[in-house]
Amino acid sequence: MALTTDRHTGAAPVQGWAPFALGFRPFFLLGALAAVLLMVVWTLLWHGVLAAPAHYDPVAWHGHEMLFGYTVAVIAGFLLTAVRNWTGIQTWTGPRLAMLAALWLLGRLLPWMPGVPAVLVVAVDVAFLPLVLISLVHPLWQGQNRVNRVFL
Repeated sequence: MALTTDRHTGAAPVQGWAPFALGFRPFFLLGALAAVLLMVVWTLLWHGVLAAPAHYDPVAWHGHEMLFGYTVAVIAGFLLTAVRNWTGIQTWTGPRLAMLAALWLLGRLLPWMPGVPAVLVVAVDVAFLPLVLISLVHPLWQGQNRVNRVFL
């Protein structure tokens, strides 16, 4: 027997690549990879094997990536999935979710690219959280439970 709808929302199944079908998938995956890779890079920086990115000293980079890399990825993945479950309304999937994940990844990579202006590094990193918020506005506002709007 083939299932044609999602049990929770009644919405048609999302077409496309599975990692971008639900919000937690790309961000929990990226968060897990970041947790491992950031520790490896931090160790290499600490022992002087690797030079720090141009826009940060090693300690500032480490702190920044733990907060705005790992932690924000996990929070974004949680909210993009939880809001869908709370409201029954689809959050971003497919190309929009892929764009959001690419923006997060670009924020991690830009500091390591020589010659990139600091303003661009900051703009890309700062743009991520407002876009996550924008992706949550519709489902939270349209949802029945007004208490969930506290996340806006």
